[in-house]
Amino acid sequence: WLNKVPVFGEVVAKVESGEIASEMKSSRYFWLDGDIVLIPTVIGEQVRERYFEGASNDGKGVEGEGKFWAWCYDPAIVTNNRQCPWMGREVNANMFGGSASAIAEYAAGYMTYVNLHVPTRANRGRPPQRHCACPYEEYVMTGMASDPAFSHLYGPNSCARFRREPRFVD
Repeated sequence: WLNKVPVFGEVVAKVESGEIASEMKSSRYFWLDGDIVLIPTVIGEQVRERYFEGASNDGKGVEGEGKFWAWCYDPAIVTNNRQCPWMGREVNANMFGGSASAIAEYAAGYMTYVNLHVPTRANRGRPPQRHCACPYEEYVMTGMASDPAFSHLYGPNSCARFRREPRFVD
């Protein structure tokens, strides 16, 4: 699960450089995970009008912020992160993206955050900060969004940067 963001960043970089067919080049890219179908109306409403290019940011949507964005679960229904509670609640759905530059910036920050908190080959299995053995990518994204050293990677209107008192579900 932790490889989604770096793989996404590599694919976007290859599309942008022309290494992958140029017909795939776009002004913005996004990742939709297979289990996104569990969240109704995401494709029809959230990406097209309400969220991606909707009312936020003077009608430009979060893409107008020029930063990485993530679609979030209803803030009233989020899951409790029992595995790594210090990393935060799981608030990000498996849908995220942005411009090529925003994705490149985010992917670099994401790998830095992972190497600080998750045992990896790069840190020889000894992360220098408080660690979590094998978190879901949503936990990493949520932790990053609330960490002052990484929150700038999300747009100011990103739901990932806002916290509300949730009702936990299992």
